[in-house]
Amino acid sequence: KGRSLIYYCQDMSEQLRLGARVDVLDDSGNAVIHFAVVANRANLLESLLKHELGKATVNMRNGQGLTAYQLSLSLKHQRLRAALVKAGADVTIPIPGGKFREHLERLVEQVGPSWPEWMSALQSALGQ
Repeated sequence: KGRSLIYYCQDMSEQLRLGARVDVLDDSGNAVIHFAVVANRANLLESLLKHELGKATVNMRNGQGLTAYQLSLSLKHQRLRAALVKAGADVTIPIPGGKFREHLERLVEQVGPSWPEWMSALQSALGQ
């Protein structure tokens, strides 16, 4: 799917030290940081965010115009979301209109107050 071996590493320290490109989108429109979130690969994400090359992609948008933080909202991955925020993810970047935003808005309606911390982050991202 247009992915390099770096997508499948547990620890990418050596690859990043050698200057591996982590800002290239795969055939699905995701860079390594987006892939790590969607695949719930906390070790990959944390390894990526330890390095300046990885941190530089923290607010990068994927092919759908979404950041890794925004993707984490739909998946309820608290550990990943916390790692992204700690690395400097801008939680105020607007979520573009479209199917993903509609999906998040439906989640707000369905979940209600049962997940207060996640709900707060989700509502904030949607500007509610």
